[in-house]
Amino acid sequence: DRYPAPSRAEDPLRGKPATKLRTAISIRKAGDDVEAEPRFFQADTAAHCKPTLKGEFARNVNGTGTSAGWVVTTAIRNTVRVHIRAAFDAFAEQVPFAVSGIDHDNRSEFINHDLIGWAGQREVFFTRARPDKKDD
Repeated sequence: DRYPAPSRAEDPLRGKPATKLRTAISIRKAGDDVEAEPRFFQADTAAHCKPTLKGEFARNVNGTGTSAGWVVTTAIRNTVRVHIRAAFDAFAEQVPFAVSGIDHDNRSEFINHDLIGWAGQREVFFTRARPDKKDD
């Protein structure tokens, strides 16, 4: 453990654990009024594969307007933060109005510094569902 310590100390990509990042994102509960906001969207990913996740297959990032009915789908290669961020950029450009908020589930592809920074730069309210609650 001591051998990689110097390189680990110089690594600029060392981030916070996921639990600290999760606390930086507001939790949306069932009954919140944000769903009536026409510029508020739900984000989710879908994997187009057979019963197994082995091998290469297409994935989509879906943005669905909770009130306006807009649906934007972007194909990505995998769920690394670079591809998710690019899908969010494409999503914001394709919608004909400014996005005011995006809600997502607690999956790790949405909980990272890139998307938190993306939401802050664009002044987008970024929320997540409660963990283990399917009714939200």
